[in-house]
Amino acid sequence: MTYEQFKTDVVAKLELRLGDSGQVYVDSALRYNGVVSDRLTIKHKGSNVSPTIYLEPYFDAYNRGMNLDEVSETIVSIYDKRKGQGFLDTSFLFNDYKSVSSQIIFKLINKEMNMELLKNTPHIEYLDLAIVFYYYMPDLSVADGVGCIMIQNEHAKLWNVTVDDLMNDAMENTPRIMGFKLQGILSTICEYIGDSNLMEMAEVEDRNTPIFVATNEYKSNGAAVILYKDTLRALAAKLKSDLFLIPCSVNEVIIVEAIEGICVDTTKLKEMIYQVNREEIAKQEVLSDNLYFYSRVTGKLCIVD
Repeated sequence: MTYEQFKTDVVAKLELRLGDSGQVYVDSALRYNGVVSDRLTIKHKGSNVSPTIYLEPYFDAYNRGMNLDEVSETIVSIYDKRKGQGFLDTSFLFNDYKSVSSQIIFKLINKEMNMELLKNTPHIEYLDLAIVFYYYMPDLSVADGVGCIMIQNEHAKLWNVTVDDLMNDAMENTPRIMGFKLQGILSTICEYIGDSNLMEMAEVEDRNTPIFVATNEYKSNGAAVILYKDTLRALAAKLKSDLFLIPCSVNEVIIVEAIEGICVDTTKLKEMIYQVNREEIAKQEVLSDNLYFYSRVTGKLCIVD
């Protein structure tokens, strides 16, 4: 079955399953790094809230053996969990900026791969990356991460604020809202694979392993924690070392202690980053192909040539 036929059949099954309780729509959405994905939404009477359900993963699941009935039931299950949120007040988009300033947060994305998106978005260039801004919506439940709406140029114009105003507020809000999590690499792997039996051993081994994973409490768009004030400076001071930063994805960053006297093959590290970004990471989650270096002396982060 072709992907186009799959879309048609899924929509037909959902319409039959939902009847008059919801309307089914499919449109295209520009995601990070120029990725355009088909998203399915189900609009429920009396509600303006609907989960964004991207169809490509379900087509992959179908090709791996999930039948159309199972696909439609899975989508309906996600919809049922979210439809109870009722009507979401979005009037904040037209309110005075003071009423929304405490909910402005930032995220980090690749600059070059998002040039089209950045045309309509207030942002700050940071090395080969771009800092973009969102309005955090605590009452909006999403399947993963946190509910938020990307700030567009039209919002900033309506609020009469500059990108510096957004950055100043986001710098204060993001650590408070998103939190910070720093964990040893072995403990992170155990947590990822769900092996609680090895966790205690991993935590012990991590004490002697100079590799850490930095993210936020939601593990979503957590690479932005490197922007938190004094975070890298404090870690470098604690380790008494410079730091290498490996951009795993938009969700997390690996931090490696630059141990004095030990030569790091930066060429191989950069080759690894490049390969992983193309073979292991979904394109929309790629942050950068570059390796970064934080100097304890200068207090600055730079790209490793």
